[in-house]
Amino acid sequence: MQHPTTEQLLAVRDGVSTIEVRAHVDECATCRAELARFVRMRDALRALPDAEPPPGALDALLTARAAASRRARSRRYAGVAVAASVVMAVALLVVPHNRPAPPLIPVDTEVSLLAERSDELDRVLASVESHSGILDLRTAGTIVALEDRLATVDAHLRRVGTNEPRTTGELLRQRIALVNALVDVHAAQTQYSF
Repeated sequence: MQHPTTEQLLAVRDGVSTIEVRAHVDECATCRAELARFVRMRDALRALPDAEPPPGALDALLTARAAASRRARSRRYAGVAVAASVVMAVALLVVPHNRPAPPLIPVDTEVSLLAERSDELDRVLASVESHSGILDLRTAGTIVALEDRLATVDAHLRRVGTNEPRTTGELLRQRIALVNALVDVHAAQTQYSF
């Protein structure tokens, strides 16, 4: 027979081994020495005094566990908020919508207002991005997808310029929706990062 495993030697020590393993240990000096070492270790551990936790340790442990649970819930809610923002942005961009009635204000004025709103959101995004911190992989992927779509819209805006005010207005609406989604993602990341 081969030398017994550690588990088999521990079974000998605890009196629950097979006859074959016990017979081998009785005949093998190496295994007897290893068994004696396990017995000494068990006896030394049993001789240690009972340790009492410091006062307040249980309360501190329970408080830390509750805080960790709250953080985990907050991260789940942040993920849901990010996903909802992305779905809304994609829905605004992808789902065909009925054209609204002609604006009550001249198209050129509407385009100017949309451009101002877009610029304002760019400043908000720059401010929020600077406080985002470390991103998890899913959030980073969401941001990259939104930024790619934003780059596409910006390229269309540069191509169209001011020659087609209605197209420019629609592109600016898409841009505003994308930048809004980016602001939401970064704000959620900032709020729930630790």
